[in-house]
Amino acid sequence: MKKILIVFTLIYQTSFAQNKKSNDPVLKSIKANVEYLASDKLEGRRTGTAGEKLAYDYIEKKFKQAGLKAAGDNGTFIQAFEVNDGKKLTKDTKFSVNDVPLKLYEDWFPLSFSKTGSFAYTFSKTAKYKVTLLQVDLAAAMEESKTNPHFNLDDYLQTAIKEAAKDGIEAVVFIILRQPRMACNTMPKQN
Repeated sequence: MKKILIVFTLIYQTSFAQNKKSNDPVLKSIKANVEYLASDKLEGRRTGTAGEKLAYDYIEKKFKQAGLKAAGDNGTFIQAFEVNDGKKLTKDTKFSVNDVPLKLYEDWFPLSFSKTGSFAYTFSKTAKYKVTLLQVDLAAAMEESKTNPHFNLDDYLQTAIKEAAKDGIEAVVFIILRQPRMACNTMPKQN
């Protein structure tokens, strides 16, 4: 009988404690905030997306409601910062076609997952390496995937590279037909 009474007491106390916690307004607020910030409406909150803006607008509103003082850029709660994807460009980062140098960021840019090294190629049927040019419409890809919170532009391009590699292609040069409008500069800086 003692064992049953102890177990009953523990169960009663545990359920009472859980009910008390679930009615706590602070916990309800935290739960509501997390549910909103994790929702599909925010499209994954990736850097430079509309979902990111929805997230920081929501957080800014909550900060104001809490009476916090803005200490970010221009008296806001937002503070700009660089996102380092790990790729560093040097003065030796170059790309040329038929010995004509192209201007970095005007004519071309390397992708964050580009390999480091030197590669020389002349387009001909007897070339040593197999290279392909792939035309991509990044703006269309982003538009088609706007409801997918897990869409990743790098993954999209790497999938195209993997498909080309199945055909023995050793290097891919993307020709970007339309670039998406991004809320941030995703290009690596040149050192």
